[in-house]
Formats: sequence, C-alpha cells, structure tokens
Amino acid sequence: MENAVSYLTILLNDLEQTKNSLSTYNNIILMFQAKYGVLDEEGNATDGLYKSLTRKMSDEEKNQLIQTIIYFRSYATRAYIGYKSIESKLGNKDKKQVIEETYQIIKTNVMPKYDVVEKFVQALNDIFVIEINVQALINTAQKSSDLSRLSASPTLV
Repeated sequence: MENAVSYLTILLNDLEQTKNSLSTYNNIILMFQAKYGVLDEEGNATDGLYKSLTRKMSDEEKNQLIQTIIYFRSYATRAYIGYKSIESKLGNKDKKQVIEETYQIIKTNVMPKYDVVEKFVQALNDIFVIEINVQALINTAQKSSDLSRLSASPTLV
C-alpha cells in the first residue's frame, strides 16, 4: 500500500509540475506577443504566431522559450509514462484519446501550440481527478499517522 501511495504522490507531483510549466509557457508566449505584436485586432494569436515570434525574438528570448518547452516536455513525459503504467485501471476513453493525440504532438513538435499543450494537461488532470479517490488517500494518510502515534514508545523521564 505504501508503494502505491508513493507512486501516486510522485505522479500527482508530475501532474502539478505540468500545470506549473504550462502556466510559464503561457506567460512567456503572452509576454512575447505583447512585445512583438503578433496578435490580431481582437487580441487573439494569429495563425503564424510561432513563426512570427521566432523570427522577431532575440537569441536569448528564443533560448528562454526553448528552455520552458523543454521543462514542460520533461514533466509531460514523466506524467505520460506514469499515466501509461496505470492506464488499464483508468476509465474515460474520450480523455484517453485526447491524451494520446496531444502527447504525440508534444513529443514530436519542437514548439507545440499552447492549445495542444493545454488540452493534454487538462485531459490528464481530468482523468486523475475522476479516478483517484482523494478522500480515501487523505483517510489512509490520517490512519497511518494515528497508528504511528499510538504505537510510539512513551518517553521515559
């Protein structure tokens, strides 16, 4: 049981890191969009956003964007591998299909579009929120803590 909880804890941390790096990716893209004006009149990214950005950005900015994508892809890969290890235990075929399709894009594109990355992260999180009984994990941790306290040796004075 302890190994399963540890595995799920690591997997959930990897999922959390994909959300954090997705946020960083979004922030960087927005900063560069604002700086280089690659938005249309309504403030939406143009179809050529990524090509426009990379043509206008300095080498340092390109490196910052690349490092952010590398960081995201590292955690996305870890989360995907963890997901694949327990996939047979999970339901929701629609979310599984989204995960598979978007991960293929993430792992093969140098600069995957933000919308694709966001769909991947959302589908992974959705499937785990649905499947993992968080309250059961909390109850198990509380019981373990209580048992540890009860079985502790009294201190001698």
